Amino acid sequence: MAEISKQKIRVLNKLFGAGISGEKDILALGLSEIASMQSISKPEISVICELQNAIKANRVISFLMESEEK
Repeated sequence: MAEISKQKIRVLNKLFGAGISGEKDILALGLSEIASMQSISKPEISVICELQNAIKANRVISFLMESEEK
């Protein structure tokens, strides 16, 4: 059974805490804005970029699922 990625949920919670509340807001984020956010690590920046790509492809649920690669 597939599980939701806890790391990706943590990143979403950080975005929500920073006032980013919707897909349009996430897509509008530039790399400099993401990098300037408090408590966002380099690996989390990568997750945000993956999220932006998932939103564009209408694959948010697939994005949230744990990867089979470990």
